[in-house]
Amino acid sequence: MGTRPPVLTIMSPVHLTDTARARLESVAPGMEIHRIPYQEDAALRNARSAGKATEAQLAGAPVLSDEEWAVLERTNVAVALDLPAGMLERARSLQWVQTISAGTEHLDVAGLAARHVLLTNGAGLSAGPIAEFVFGRLLQVHKHLRVLDERQAARQWEPLHGRRLAGSTLGIVGLGAIGRATARLGRAFGMRVLANRRRAASGDADPDADELFTAGELDEMLARCDAVVISLAATPQTAGLFDRHRIASMRPGSILCNVARGSIVDEDAVVAALRSGHLSAAILDVTAQEPTPVDSPLWTAPNCYLSPHTAVSLEGYQEAALDLIVRNFEHLLRDEPLENLVV
Repeated sequence: MGTRPPVLTIMSPVHLTDTARARLESVAPGMEIHRIPYQEDAALRNARSAGKATEAQLAGAPVLSDEEWAVLERTNVAVALDLPAGMLERARSLQWVQTISAGTEHLDVAGLAARHVLLTNGAGLSAGPIAEFVFGRLLQVHKHLRVLDERQAARQWEPLHGRRLAGSTLGIVGLGAIGRATARLGRAFGMRVLANRRRAASGDADPDADELFTAGELDEMLARCDAVVISLAATPQTAGLFDRHRIASMRPGSILCNVARGSIVDEDAVVAALRSGHLSAAILDVTAQEPTPVDSPLWTAPNCYLSPHTAVSLEGYQEAALDLIVRNFEHLLRDEPLENLVV
């Protein structure tokens, strides 16, 4: 970081309150702290993730002033959700980017690595709330809450009894922070938890799963699950992972839930499986294109529970993000490994 006080620029939606500023300054006395809001819309972020951002979309990105660019050119640490085009070329003093999102596929990860700029993500910040969202939806499906609400609106008294979660089998695809929080809630509901982890070797165990499966054993695991939750990172290797073949390998009548990224799931295959009854429900908080196009068949597919990437709760998120930023700043100044290091 050098002998001079670092220059920190907060570009993300994290609020720079007096308390937050004081905590950051206590880590590195004399630190320069700037606030330059920069947030791209969901459509551009989604296009960047897919590597398909058009000139028109890029032209619609927020515009920074010359004064703001002058600050970014001196910035050592940026807290960001998005990075503006030209950031790597112009911010030559940049040493570390802390993004507040778990996903980093919309950022130029390779470019940051080539510049030897550290990148850390926000994995774990929203794990608990997202796990709660998953179970809110699973209970909605199991207890027929959508149908009961419709019958209430129609003033129709017709009993409809739901199913139990206890005793059923929950599959977790990706045992990171979100997957682990979901697995623990599953255990609390009395479910049997099977989990898949990319780096797992045959015979490995995990305290939060009844059984652990390797990447090559995914289909075997899916065939045994009543509900499957996807909580993987979006990478070239996971793109299209849940295609027609993989969805066909799921237990008939099971539930598919995706709280990761839309690129992981073949949406046409999901719609076909819902229409055929192979899937009893699909819970999709993310889609391949966001916002989801108004003509997407997902809107009207039977038993599709669609939400606009809102599984995370904003309550407590700012505080958790600030805690992570402060801890990582302390690690950086002590030359210790950073938490949630991507590159």
